[in-house]
Amino acid sequence: MNVEDGRIIERSLSEPEAFAEIFDRHFRTIHRYLARRLGTDAADDLAGEVFTLAFARRTTYRIDQPVALPWLYGIAGNLIHAHQRARRRDATLIGSLPPESTPPPSRTRWSPPSTRAAGCVGSGRRSATCPRRTRRRCSSTHGRT
Repeated sequence: MNVEDGRIIERSLSEPEAFAEIFDRHFRTIHRYLARRLGTDAADDLAGEVFTLAFARRTTYRIDQPVALPWLYGIAGNLIHAHQRARRRDATLIGSLPPESTPPPSRTRWSPPSTRAAGCVGSGRRSATCPRRTRRRCSSTHGRT
């Protein structure tokens, strides 16, 4: 005759390794439940989390309950809802992003002026026609003074 889940969980409070029997008894059932609702990949991730949470919360289990499966289904159901909320939130965030596109090429290409523009000499005065628009005089356009 099998020992009731409640007694195993009660024993696991003083002997944590005893909880492995709960895992061994119910893992496949919980995994199938999760896989039917979320798919195998998500079930692989969440099934372990169900038992991690169950182990952490084992002090809240009512030991007069002979089978832990309804309790484990409840934990799994909460994780399913949390997983689905996260997926909806992610889809909403992804949907709010602008579509990826390349910016149009600029019409003019800016490049920094060379240190010596053709024909410009340093005179300390601004030349209106000098392409560098600096305080220099362009000898090719204005001549020297």
